[in-house]
Parts: sequence; C-alpha cells; structure tokens
Amino acid sequence: MELHANTRTLGALLSENKKYVVPRFQREYSWTKDEVSVLWADICRQIKFTKGKPSLAEYFVGCLVLAGEDKSHALKIVDGQQRLTTITILLRALIKSLQTNGDSKSAKSLYENYIEGNDDEGHEFFKLENETPQAFFQASIQQLDQKQVAPATEEERLLRGAYDDLLSKMSEANLLPEFSDVPYKSKLAALRQQVLNNLKFIHILVSDEDHAYTIFETLNARGMNLSAMDLVKNWIFKHLPKEYPIDNAKLAWKQMSDELSSGPQAIDKDVFFRHYWLSRYSYVSEGRIYAAFRGLADVGKITAESFQRQLLDDAAIYWKLAYPNPDDYKSIIDKQIYDSLASLSLFRVSQVRPLLLALYHAKSQKRIQIKRYARLLKLLEDFHFAFTVISAARSSGLDGKYAKFARDIRNSTSATILEVLSALEEELQAKWPTLEVFRDGVARLWFTNDNAKDKKTIQYLFAKYEKHLRKTKELALGEISLEHIAPQSLKPLKEEFGRVGNLLPLCVELNGKAGSKSFIEKLAIYKDSDLKTVAEFAKLYRKQTKWDASLISRRTSAIAEVCYEKIWPPKK
Repeated sequence: MELHANTRTLGALLSENKKYVVPRFQREYSWTKDEVSVLWADICRQIKFTKGKPSLAEYFVGCLVLAGEDKSHALKIVDGQQRLTTITILLRALIKSLQTNGDSKSAKSLYENYIEGNDDEGHEFFKLENETPQAFFQASIQQLDQKQVAPATEEERLLRGAYDDLLSKMSEANLLPEFSDVPYKSKLAALRQQVLNNLKFIHILVSDEDHAYTIFETLNARGMNLSAMDLVKNWIFKHLPKEYPIDNAKLAWKQMSDELSSGPQAIDKDVFFRHYWLSRYSYVSEGRIYAAFRGLADVGKITAESFQRQLLDDAAIYWKLAYPNPDDYKSIIDKQIYDSLASLSLFRVSQVRPLLLALYHAKSQKRIQIKRYARLLKLLEDFHFAFTVISAARSSGLDGKYAKFARDIRNSTSATILEVLSALEEELQAKWPTLEVFRDGVARLWFTNDNAKDKKTIQYLFAKYEKHLRKTKELALGEISLEHIAPQSLKPLKEEFGRVGNLLPLCVELNGKAGSKSFIEKLAIYKDSDLKTVAEFAKLYRKQTKWDASLISRRTSAIAEVCYEKIWPPKK
C-alpha cells in the first residue's frame, strides 16, 4: 500500500479543482454545537490585532486521509470528514457574512474558489460532496442561492445547526469581541485569511481506493474516534460492493438510520446496536463489541448481507418497542401490551430493550402465547415502576441479566422456553423492593408549580390507584390534573404541600374551582368529582375541619402501602 503524506493549508487543498467525496462507508455528520464551538474557539484564538493590523498563527486541524490518484478529479475522504465538512460550513457562513456586510465581491471570490468548482466541460460541482444528506446540504447550505429546506433527519439537523451557530458567531456583535476597536470588515478579512492560509492538515493520499476501508478501520482500531457501529458499517460496505444503478447496502443503512431517528426523540444508533448485540450474540462492554463482531465475522459466523438485513429488521422492531403506536394495538390484550410498552417508555427504562427484542421475536414465532407475552410485559412494567422509578434502586448487573435471558429465549425451543421465562420471573421477584424502601420512595415524590419533575410519575401512580378502586377501564395518562389540597401558597406547609399525600387527581375545571379555598370548601367541590380516588378521600376526611402536615404525612404512607400491597405487590 503506497502512502503520500505532506502538510497542506485549507486554501491550497480547496483551491484545486477537485471534488472531495464523503464515501458510503463513512458515518453521518455528527458534530454537535460543542464540537463546533471548540473548533471555532481554536481558530479565533490564533487571530490577534496590534494597532489595527492582524497577526495570525498556524493551527493544525488534524489528519485528512484521501483515497485516489493525485491526478484524479475526485478523491474519497477516508478520515477527517467531520472537520472538513464543518470548515466548509464555516466558509459558507463567512460568505454569507461578507454578503450581509456589503462585500459581495469578496463573497463571490471565496465561493467560486473554495466552495464550487468547474470540470473540464464547464459543469459546476461542489468541492465537498456528501452522499447521505446531499440534496439538503447542497440546497440549504452550499449553494450561493440558499433554499429554505427543513431538515428531515438528525444528520441534517446537525448540519443546519452548525451553519446557524457559526453564522451567529460571525455577526458583528459576536466576532472577536475582545478587539472592539477593530472594524468588522477587518475582522472578517482576518478570519478569511486565518481559515484559508493558516489552517493546516496533515494530508495523506493513498492511491489504491480498495484499501480505503482498511485504512479507515486501522486509523480507528482502538475506538478513539469511531463507535462499534461505525466500524461495522465500514466492514459491511467493504463486503457488499456498490451495485449499479442502486447501492442497496447504502440504501438499507440509510433506511435503518431514518427509522431510528423518526421518533419523538432520535434513538442513539450506538445504543440500539449495543442492545441488538447483547440480545443476539454476547454480553461485552461497548468498547469490545467490534472485536467480538470481527471474531465471529472472521470465522464466517457473520456474513455482511444477512447481518445487515437482520440489523435493519431489528431496528424497525426496536423503534416500535421504544415508541409504541396505539393504532397498532386494537384488541383488548393488544391494548394491555401497548400500555406496558408505553409505560416503560415513560419511565425511560432502556436496559430492558435487549430482552424486549427477544420476547417480541419469540411471540412472533409463536413460541410464547400472546397472553404470556402480555403478562411478562406487565411484570416488567410493574417491576421497573417499583424498582427503578419509585425506589430508585441501582440497576447494576441488570443489563447483563437481561442480555442473558434475551439470548436464552432466542436459543430456547417451544418446549424449553417456559423454563427460561419462569426463571426470568423469579429473578425479577427476587429484586423487588421491600415495603419500607417503596414507602420511602413514594415519600420522596414531589410536585409543585416550581418543581414538576415527578408530575408524570404521580399522575401514573394515581391512574393505577384509580383503576384499583374502580376495577374497570384504566384512565389514560394525561387526562387528570393534580390538585394541591393544601394550597401551594400556604407557607406553614411548604415542607409538605408537594408530597403525594397532599395531592388529588382532579379534572382541570374542578381544580380551578378549588383554587386556594379552605379545606371545608374544597371538600364540597370534591364531591362533584366522578373519580373514586377523590370520593374515597372526601369520605375518609369528611369530618376534618382543617388539613395539616401530619395528615399529609399519614396519607402519603397510606397511599404507599396500598400501592405496594395491592397494585405493585412483590408476588403476583
């Protein structure tokens, strides 16, 4: 393998009439505001002014590894695409700033020399080409006549965010504020000179394009820059060559990425991949996943096409488990399944997902009856509410146990799976918190207008409490507001008024009527509620003339005990 290395400035690199292509095996653009801000600060730190004249210093940005022949029109970026993409965005923001400041001549020159090029036939092209968000990147950022295109993926949101952030940093108010006596035009000129002439790369060119994948993996072999999923993507693309006219491997990978980023919150692809791996293969630390992957791949136990297909299928399932859609659950038992999955999502419990993947596959293969599947999900819901949400117990070792049970379920037969499921149930019961721990957890719950972090947890608790009293269809989360029996304005009870014992589920209308009225007046309003929880309270305290801290404390403990013994008991 022949390598050529030298030092190049950004200006020298981009002034050549070449196209730099981010190839299919590269990860998506992933720099957040933090990484962009660090690069920006490093660049600005090199710019000084003495008596109005700029003094600039060299700054090494890092390695830029390219694949192709030196005489080639297009070179593929093997390493350094995050930095080069960000610097291209910076240049485009600088062009926009020059235009806004009335320096259209400098803006046009910068654009034509460093953003856009022309081939031998006079056709225009962008000097940086990213295949994944190509249309968005070109239309909304690169081209001179920028279009207002809404970002549709997490990668596009990051690209847009980087541009907007850098444009803001270049404003007259924000650019090099320590040199307040220097004209804005001079600051822009200094920034341009610093970026083009003083940003330097260690430029490495490898002529054999087939070695690009190997170089990419070698440069990141210790996981310092890339995640296991990035390296797996590289390996898959290496073993699934690009097909004409459709690059099926790239298309499938994009489909998977889009699937994971389409929820209310984008699912971290690395988290998904680790859960996928734990569920199917082995329990290893995040830093050892790729080594485990290569160990199986090198002996032929993993093939690129089947592994990517399996990964794509599980990504779709993973998304449905993380963000269940009520429209997909029609029957009574399906609705029970939905409620449990939605609750686990509400609790933000993610370590259970390797197990959920395995259970889903077993149910789909009819190795688990749907009633048992629903029962298991309900057990997991109840366990994590009692163990994780209320008791705030340490989950140390739980992800390893879930991963083991997931693989045991996958490897079981219809005859042996019941034994595995029974062992899982016993494991959860053994970890169930005690009444004392549970009661202390309920006592810690707190909701006021100034501190609403436990609001959804308390609403969930009262919805289950109402179902327990009503013995009928459970109330939907979010349909009830929380009434403070002792008003939040009552200073003598400020240490107690946010506790569960001082709260009632109540419709918004009655909550508004109750307001800051006296306890006796509130009791009369509570009688208009159809909720069993409120009726129970009104009946139990009908003879009280005032509401105090001791009653709040006793009611908090009483609610906790009913919840523990009747709703979330340690033995089902």
